Amino acid sequence: MRDNDERSLRDYLIATAARLIDERGSAGLAVRDIAREAQVADGVLYNYFEDKEDLLAHALLAHVGTVMHAAAGMTVPTWASRACASRSSLSSK
Repeated sequence: MRDNDERSLRDYLIATAARLIDERGSAGLAVRDIAREAQVADGVLYNYFEDKEDLLAHALLAHVGTVMHAAAGMTVPTWASRACASRSSLSSK
């Protein structure tokens, strides 16, 4: 398998796991669920990730990136701006 193909499969596995996290949450999400959804054998995931936690960490990061991208156009409510500002001033003391 070429490097690009391996990278594509790895990215596909991350995207599949991220989608499942979005749909179901991460609690109780098993490697078998991700593999089945990606239509690969369970063991394939371990060719690309150290363990389930490694895959879920990458998937959560991808999920957070998607949420942040979607939220980029949103306006921050005034109460949230004030809360962040007060928290920031407290931590600098």
